[in-house]
Amino acid sequence: MKVLKLCTSDELAGDIPDASRAYRVAERVIRERTGMEVETVLQNIWPTPRLPRLLEGWVSQHEPDVVLFVISPYWMTFESVPLRVRRSAGPIGEKLGAWMTRVGEDPRLSPSWPVRLARGASLRLIRGAYPFEPEEVASVVEDSLGTLLTNESLEVVVRGPLVALGHHGSRRSLARAEARRRKTDDLLKAACARLHVAYVGRPEGATHETDREHFTGDFVHTDAEKHRERGELEGAAIAEVWLRVHGMGGQR
Repeated sequence: MKVLKLCTSDELAGDIPDASRAYRVAERVIRERTGMEVETVLQNIWPTPRLPRLLEGWVSQHEPDVVLFVISPYWMTFESVPLRVRRSAGPIGEKLGAWMTRVGEDPRLSPSWPVRLARGASLRLIRGAYPFEPEEVASVVEDSLGTLLTNESLEVVVRGPLVALGHHGSRRSLARAEARRRKTDDLLKAACARLHVAYVGRPEGATHETDREHFTGDFVHTDAEKHRERGELEGAAIAEVWLRVHGMGGQR
């Protein structure tokens, strides 16, 4: 089985051993449940209107059996002051915001306490902007699914946003992030139900407190334990869809 995983920077970020990353965990779960060998192709995505056309090319190039469509919480729950500055302060704001973004995304600087303190303080004072609105994400995902579903031999699984990326600010920023995550989750569930696509969301019992324990210093990327959780969730969802359609023999 070949899986095309449409993923985010968290898939390969940090110093997590390859065997412990989510896609490797998912491969093991799929093998255990279906008896099939699994190959995963990773493709980083961004939810712009260009995505459906890009998907056509990737599916043609890689010829996957399954597409796992990961919805990043970063897209609609990460509140960024640099992004707001870039969008609202003209040419000077564009340059200042770009510099702030480079500092905030530098893996050597972003976990440091001065950067984390400045990020939290700025969110409390002026708030930030989000890369995309929940409705924008849902619209691009639905258009993309329409493109994928024209290939009748392809199985598709959508994995929704599992966490809210608001821990770099205050309780209020986290509450705003969680509200946006829930809204996106609801929109995506409805879209997948209309299109008869498998959807897997946040597990029951997950809490912001347990989420926080497993973020790295930038409060965006996660540790090996979260990779394990995601991999088991994704692998089980893919195996379930595959067995329902193909059975253990791998035939329709």
